[in-house]
Amino acid sequence: MTALVGCSSSKKNAEASAAPEVPSNVEALADDHVATEEPENTPPESTDEAVWQQRDPMMLPDQEMRIQVSEFDAYYCDFSEVTRPLGPEATEVMLPTLTGMVTFSIENSNTMSPALAAKFPTIRSFKGKSKDGKLTLRLDTNDEGLFAEITGSERKELIAPLFKGSPSYYAVYAEENSEGGTPRDETYD
Repeated sequence: MTALVGCSSSKKNAEASAAPEVPSNVEALADDHVATEEPENTPPESTDEAVWQQRDPMMLPDQEMRIQVSEFDAYYCDFSEVTRPLGPEATEVMLPTLTGMVTFSIENSNTMSPALAAKFPTIRSFKGKSKDGKLTLRLDTNDEGLFAEITGSERKELIAPLFKGSPSYYAVYAEENSEGGTPRDETYD
């Protein structure tokens, strides 16, 4: 079995004289088939500019799904980086929507008593609005990840972890595309 892999390097000209002649169309075909996707279970590097990184839903890791949706946008995020600014004081958070990234001004919704909040520090709940005031946000976090409901004049969009036990991969989808209800129970409202 022979595999042809194309690679560009500064040594290419020096190696060309020692390598057997390969037709140019074969080299071009090899370049077209070089894997450019990340390995299946290796998360992409995160940068300050791209905390949320959109992914091809067909190229996601093979893990047990947490939710079932018929149509969604897939995102990878550094969960600790997304939740780092979330605290008791009002702040801003950028989240993906079906129409692009939106910045929300949020504040703690104080749904838990201080004693209960101290006992369960990873469970937090926030409410907010988009900077333009057109969208409202309910957001909470726990050990499983981040859950958000974004409501506007047209529809409700949800953000939920895609896989069980992974707070890094998310689905962003319209509520009507959910197969089996919302990712949260009725007490979320």
